[in-house]
Amino acid sequence: MKSLQLNSRKIEILIYVVIWALVFSVPYFSERSSGHINWNEVAKNWSHVLGYLVVFLVNVYVLVPLLLLKKRYLYYFVSVSALVLFIIALPLLLQSGIQPHSGPPNDGLRAPSINSPIQKPPLMVFADNLIICILLLGAGTTFFSALLASLFNLLFAIPITNASV
Repeated sequence: MKSLQLNSRKIEILIYVVIWALVFSVPYFSERSSGHINWNEVAKNWSHVLGYLVVFLVNVYVLVPLLLLKKRYLYYFVSVSALVLFIIALPLLLQSGIQPHSGPPNDGLRAPSINSPIQKPPLMVFADNLIICILLLGAGTTFFSALLASLFNLLFAIPITNASV
């Protein structure tokens, strides 16, 4: 009987698929309320997560092998910066109009009205997205996948062969 052989690249892809499937399932489970799913909110959240997935995949499979591993650090930094700024700015550019803050002004002494929707200022949305993108880039450029592949190998005792690239 042929033994199950997985190479480290397949394990890495499997781990990425599982993690991103979990990430994409969060909006579905968080938008359920009393048996009803708000599909408009789920789709909106999935569009944000899709941007993060693009940043992660382009970084891991394009920018790291072509630039970072070849020690072209300046080109890598410029490319990553352009990619992140594009992904963050794209939703802002596609919106018909940016409404910075809705509701009456709050001087910080009164609690905001419960009925008025609270929206983050655009600068705060930009900062949040920037932080998430930086964390994703860091996760994609570390030896995290090699560590997980080794852990997977230890847990399940499946021989891992090196993929020839």
